Amino acid sequence: MWVLNSPNCHGALLGSQEIAWFVERNLDWIEAWYQGETEDETSDEEYFQYGKYQDCVVMRRVYLRTALQISSEDCDGDLYLLNSKIVDARGEWEAWDFGNKNPGADRYQSFWEMIQSVYESSFRKE
Repeated sequence: MWVLNSPNCHGALLGSQEIAWFVERNLDWIEAWYQGETEDETSDEEYFQYGKYQDCVVMRRVYLRTALQISSEDCDGDLYLLNSKIVDARGEWEAWDFGNKNPGADRYQSFWEMIQSVYESSFRKE
């Protein structure tokens, strides 16, 4: 089992036999995010901001229903998701660092970019 260390969490990546759709394991969590609302009002201009210009609150909750959960919920309910609805030109799914530490998700254009960010924040010397 591989363990990803970030400043806020230690999440264990799941093996290929353990990966599941987020909705299968966390329907109650998704329903809590919706709280009776049916539509996301996030524009493409707001949504497709990554890196330092991104606001973790800006996300489309509808994507929680089709996200793939790729880590365990080890730390305060934080976990890693892959968003099957946003795919780049290389076929990479958007990746989310999602959970209770944020009022939303830190989103990345790909799994690779998310892992690079986790790596850099884990080993950055100040």
